[in-house]
Amino acid sequence: PVPKPDARAALGLPAGAPIACWHGRVSIGQKGLDVLAAAWPLVLHEVPDAVLVLLGDGHDASALATLLADIPADRGFSFRAGAPVGRAGRRR
Repeated sequence: PVPKPDARAALGLPAGAPIACWHGRVSIGQKGLDVLAAAWPLVLHEVPDAVLVLLGDGHDASALATLLADIPADRGFSFRAGAPVGRAGRRR
């Protein structure tokens, strides 16, 4: 395992910031990512240094990137398109 400070540094995430993470197939309407993006400013109002990290890929990845492009860069978003979404760890 990578030590937490090293992992945060490698991902460009602030050392002490609270992080909320979503990982999965990018399907905006089905997964509610539009709702999450719209609600994030409310979270930042309460926790100004929070960071939301979205990891995944799918047919809506470019649409999500466009949606997030309308949000100022300093508002605590990180979208990493192309992150692998596999079935590792899932029970059958």
